[in-house]
Amino acid sequence: MKIFCDVDEVLADFVGAVCRLHGVDSDPVHRYRAKTSWDTGVPIGKQKYGREITQEEFWNPIHHHQKGEKRWWADIPPLPWCGILYRALKKMDAEMILVTSPSRSYASHLGKHIWIQGWLNHDPGRVFITPHKHLLSAPGRLLIDDRPKNCQDWASEGGQGYLFPSGPPVEVNDKIERIIEEIALIVRLNS
Repeated sequence: MKIFCDVDEVLADFVGAVCRLHGVDSDPVHRYRAKTSWDTGVPIGKQKYGREITQEEFWNPIHHHQKGEKRWWADIPPLPWCGILYRALKKMDAEMILVTSPSRSYASHLGKHIWIQGWLNHDPGRVFITPHKHLLSAPGRLLIDDRPKNCQDWASEGGQGYLFPSGPPVEVNDKIERIIEEIALIVRLNS
């Protein structure tokens, strides 16, 4: 079996970083994503402006960050369980591949590679940056992702999706051992 693990919101705290950039509290955004929709821009806009924001309003602070967009992506903090989950996945009887979606800017590709090397020291040849994760799907391949549509698209191409739970990091952190056990069981049953 091959494990394809998403980066943002599975290992890296994208929501926390983007909320800090927009000057809003991340807990309501995490709760909205867990209960309502995967979209992050809606709860940020409602907190900041009392309305939904456009894609441009969401992405502009990232694309025009004072340190540069590449540095913004590279500086996203890891989630509290990042090291524990990453090491557990690496120990499973499966090949480990990281797969992450870019923003519309090429700088996100570079920043994500810097983040992956800095926090995980993961083999760069085992990293795919694409918004089309489902194209990597096949029987015997497991995708761990926080976006329901990515897991659905992955399964429609013959692979198996594991929907990583959304929610405030402190709440997800309390479940990480169970999450690892569930993933390990999937790997064992498919190896």
